[in-house]
Amino acid sequence: MTEEKKPRGRPRKYTKGNHPNTLKATEPYRFKKGHVQNPKGREIKNPKKPSMDSIVNKIGNEKIRIQVDGVKYTITKFEKLVRNLFKDAIEGKPTAQKELVERVWGKSPTSLDVNITERKEYKGKDAKKYVEEALAKDYAKA
Repeated sequence: MTEEKKPRGRPRKYTKGNHPNTLKATEPYRFKKGHVQNPKGREIKNPKKPSMDSIVNKIGNEKIRIQVDGVKYTITKFEKLVRNLFKDAIEGKPTAQKELVERVWGKSPTSLDVNITERKEYKGKDAKKYVEEALAKDYAKA
């Protein structure tokens, strides 16, 4: 008496080697050599924000039309800014004058310790003479 074996588990739908997930079955759908599926790449979600310098340069280099003594000129906004600074300085505005002088010749190299009573070398000298000596030393260094 031979006993028949009953199949265990689920019956097979595919013969061996013909399952859709085998390497042979997926080969036609794979990437071809040298072929790029997504040439632009992944989309950038947070693009770089422009820096303040690049924004100022972009706006400052924009061209504008001005009229000086009946003659029309095309200049950049930076040039217009400098023209306004000169105009304000000539009109007598002290902040514009100071800014213009510092931009052209640089800031003055005066660094003087004003609190002279605490300095060791003061030691009861006449304040006016001491300040004159200190200024002379500072200007000699510069």
